[in-house]
Amino acid sequence: MQQHDSITGNESSNHFEAIFNYATTGIVIVNFEGIITAANPFALKEFDYTEDQLIGHSINLLIPSRYHTTHKVYHHVYFKNPKSRPMGIGQELFAVKRDGTEFPAEISLSHFHYKKEQFVITFINNISVRKKAEVEIIKLNNELEAKVAHRTKDLKN
Repeated sequence: MQQHDSITGNESSNHFEAIFNYATTGIVIVNFEGIITAANPFALKEFDYTEDQLIGHSINLLIPSRYHTTHKVYHHVYFKNPKSRPMGIGQELFAVKRDGTEFPAEISLSHFHYKKEQFVITFINNISVRKKAEVEIIKLNNELEAKVAHRTKDLKN
């Protein structure tokens, strides 16, 4: 069995910084007030913001306006009993880019405490490509079913 050296605090910090900076999913950290305190480069690119345009601003920048009121309630409820979990199970979730373009999103939540303050880590995946593929599969299935029905009718005749 090979023995591994333990990771020092500084090395651990470097590892987490690398994960944050090079993740291929959007990561946005929000405080109790709903203010964005950090966003990784992938999230900044996905939403088309610079750090200065996003950090220190409300999470509502990334949420379609029709959901602002309900999200505020969900945000406070989550902070009362935070746990790592997917968000909006069984619901279609959307995020909004800086230019107002919406996209379907898969969102997961986690939390942590730092210096007696509580934060939410939001993992955001743009699932536009998957949704487009799902629509195409449904369309192809419907076309196939129509062809089968037509051929069955022809065979009966």
